[in-house]
Amino acid sequence: MTSDYSPAAFSFAISFRDDGAEAIDGAFQEVSGLDNERQVHDLEEGGENRFVHAFPGSIKHSNLVLKRGQLATTSRLFAWCRQTFEGGLAQAIQPQNISVSLLDVKATSVLTWEVRRAWPVKWSIESFSGSADRVAIETLEFAYESIVRQVHRGLT
Repeated sequence: MTSDYSPAAFSFAISFRDDGAEAIDGAFQEVSGLDNERQVHDLEEGGENRFVHAFPGSIKHSNLVLKRGQLATTSRLFAWCRQTFEGGLAQAIQPQNISVSLLDVKATSVLTWEVRRAWPVKWSIESFSGSADRVAIETLEFAYESIVRQVHRGLT
């Protein structure tokens, strides 16, 4: 059965693969970077001034960006990011698959974006201010190899 309504963008879950097991780690307040873009190579033909030929190139995408309140130091996601940033390059970077699932009103996944072979490239904390009443927000940014969109049910 298909739904006439689009799922709400505020209900989503993040999970990642750690040592072969799936781990759901914390609540993120914002996700971005779920995009693909085909690069276009232009070719000007000598003597032809009415148009430029456009040819398809490689696929590029933004980094996956996750934002949330300060990460608990006991989480496996924290340990993976810490190892990547503080371990130097003496150890190989360990890419993981990260899944972003859009949920319906029953917290059931209707769409999932599987971000493959992701690894942390940036870890930042928003500025602190004595005049602002807000939670300390951290941003995790991941480079990745590819992204696959999976429709689970209800959307066609």
